[in-house]
Amino acid sequence: MNLNAVRDFLVVAGHGSFAEAGRVLGLPKSTLSRRIIALEQSLGVRLMERNSRRLRLTPEGDELRERAAGLITGLSDLEDQLSPGDAPLRGGLRISVPVLLGYTVLGRIAAQFAAQHPEVLLEAVVDDRKVDLLREGFDAAVRVNPPPDSLLSGRLLGRNRLLLVAAPSLIERLGCAGAAPQSLTWPAVVRRGWGDDGSWVLAGKRGPVRVPATPRLSLSSPLAIRDAVLAGAGAAFLPQTIAASDLAEGRLVVLGERHGDPEEVWIVHASGRLPSRRLRALIDVMVAFFGDEPLTV
Repeated sequence: MNLNAVRDFLVVAGHGSFAEAGRVLGLPKSTLSRRIIALEQSLGVRLMERNSRRLRLTPEGDELRERAAGLITGLSDLEDQLSPGDAPLRGGLRISVPVLLGYTVLGRIAAQFAAQHPEVLLEAVVDDRKVDLLREGFDAAVRVNPPPDSLLSGRLLGRNRLLLVAAPSLIERLGCAGAAPQSLTWPAVVRRGWGDDGSWVLAGKRGPVRVPATPRLSLSSPLAIRDAVLAGAGAAFLPQTIAASDLAEGRLVVLGERHGDPEEVWIVHASGRLPSRRLRALIDVMVAFFGDEPLTV
């Protein structure tokens, strides 16, 4: 069995398309197709059903994907571990990232990683879906508040707090500069599911503090909420990853922090496998990045 062909097959199966797999591997679709056909001929079975619209694995193809994924990954990890410690990192790295972090911090993290390791192709899939790391060919996933899982190992990257923020123009319009937030009822930009449905609870020195609010806008996107708050439409809870730059430059002001535990951001990978040098390098970049972020206010 040609192990390189098996590796190509796993990439095609994971992406569900020769075109996408070719883009990741840097190979023409025709080359990938020939390699898969040669693999099928060597095994004497058909692994994929192909038509003009979609690609579907046969039962034999599904079994090969299930059983070969861990083996190929293990061989790649072994090859990586045996490389000299000072050798430049090469190859691919595929991770899953939640939408909110993908839209706010992923670009900066990816740029830092690319500058340090230009020969590694980092593919980050932005999706809130909980991916199956081994089955879908991911090296790791960034997750928020992941539940305990014996099949996964991980590292805490940072804690993301929800801050109650407002624009200086709103504070000036309400005439409440220097006043305690609970001393008036605030116009609110809310997002269902964050507990900001008209009665905010902030962390106080002597316990929780309830701040009255009247919802004026209900938006599903945290980025849209930020834009509305910057325009003075109301106060709102925002994750610090979104609000940090506006707070630093004075476009937003912190009124308080939501009562309760902050969200924890983790990067997880399959348990029982040593992370590759490529993955360890990415984790180092992420830990440094989140360590530089203003995680407390």
